[in-house]
Amino acid sequence: MHPDRWNISGGIDVEYAQMRTLPDQEQEKYEKMTPKQVAEAFFKACSEKNWDELLKFWPMSGADEHFERMKEDLGGLEIVSLGEPYKSGKYPGWYVPYEIKLPAQEFNVRVSNSNSAKRYVITGIYDSKLRLRNELKWTNALEVLVNNDAYAKMSPAEVAGAYFEAQSKMNWVEMRKFVPEYDVENDKRQLEEEKRAGMDLRKLVPVTEAGEAFWSAEQSAWFVKCRAVQIKKWNLAIRNDNPANRYLFDGGL
Repeated sequence: MHPDRWNISGGIDVEYAQMRTLPDQEQEKYEKMTPKQVAEAFFKACSEKNWDELLKFWPMSGADEHFERMKEDLGGLEIVSLGEPYKSGKYPGWYVPYEIKLPAQEFNVRVSNSNSAKRYVITGIYDSKLRLRNELKWTNALEVLVNNDAYAKMSPAEVAGAYFEAQSKMNWVEMRKFVPEYDVENDKRQLEEEKRAGMDLRKLVPVTEAGEAFWSAEQSAWFVKCRAVQIKKWNLAIRNDNPANRYLFDGGL
């Protein structure tokens, strides 16, 4: 379980038939940009929250939900470094190595102790406006731990804090005490895949702080305010095999 930002990676299908058209003067300017210049302009637009500029590098099929989520997660980022573009395999575009410091992400963790073990566990992730981002479903009866009483005495804030501490250490055994088995396995599998792809796991896992807990009468549940900060190092995928012959974002966030 983690903020959705962990999962913004590529896979947007570019619909070239719906590409945004630019005035001739702008088209010539963007057509001449190198892959590294495009990556720099892309992240600078995110940093300055200049979404009109960013749309010039964004496929129309990737707008709407993907674009709005990206604005929330990347708006105000800091560019740490950009590497030299390179090609790999059969991919028709370029990969541009980058390192960015993501803006602090505010979100809320929902917890509940309405279970047979009578201890708080995490049941969902919500954004700062209490909109559901990730539902965690406990389909099996909750395990009663050997030292269950100690965990049953933990407050909602303490449970969230203990989970994120275990996550930072990739302590899968401890994480399973607070979130469902399938969620831990998903996180573990994702990290293993990204490790094989060459990503730095130390920079993948965000530093998350658990704050105060509050009761939501509307949701009839306890929530814990959380704040995550992350430095991400990966490769921006861009390609220009399209009728306009200009580079567009194709994944890697």
